[in-house]
Amino acid sequence: MVRALIDIVADLPIGTIVELSNLERGEVMFVNKFAPTRPLIKLVHTGEIFDLGKNRSFYISRIITNL
Repeated sequence: MVRALIDIVADLPIGTIVELSNLERGEVMFVNKFAPTRPLIKLVHTGEIFDLGKNRSFYISRIITNL
């Protein structure tokens, strides 16, 4: 039951634009099925790949629906 809830809440398709807790914006590049709320993010301004699975102090604060 918990897994089903996480699947619904953490549905972040590749290409989704998100804002991180440090106010950086980025694009979801890869979603780890074992940690769906901690994807790899390509930062918009620098092009750097940011791994939320390894950078636990940051998180997705919101999904950007329009730029």
